[in-house]
Amino acid sequence: MITCWRSSASRDAYSGVRAQWHDPNDAKEKSELLGEDDNPKRLRHTYPNQEAAEQAAKAEMNRVKRGKATLQFTLALGRPDITPMMGVRIPSLKAPIGDTDWIIVKTMHSVTAQGFTTQLEMETRKVKYEREASDRKETDK
Repeated sequence: MITCWRSSASRDAYSGVRAQWHDPNDAKEKSELLGEDDNPKRLRHTYPNQEAAEQAAKAEMNRVKRGKATLQFTLALGRPDITPMMGVRIPSLKAPIGDTDWIIVKTMHSVTAQGFTTQLEMETRKVKYEREASDRKETDK
């Protein structure tokens, strides 16, 4: 049994990322903006300092740029060898899911009364990886 869902995310939906942080000197909440202020994604968490807020905003901006689409997949028979950052292709699924190169961003292995399962969270690969894959296909011809 395999259960999955896919959601598409527009890379252009957010123009930037805004992260809130607490300034203990002023006892005020401040924010860091990475990118443009037209339509920024606002992070929910309030970070303890400016550096942590900047790092979180940068990480989220990279994720937004990378994640054109996401896919969650639950394997009824768990696979302990599957880990984050592994590349995945699932040709047995219909297009466009089966034609897409995915990268695993999160794995969760569970042992329950039903047995051992593995839940995967995947995103489409970065553009850099997509170009490398298309280059490989052209050289294989």
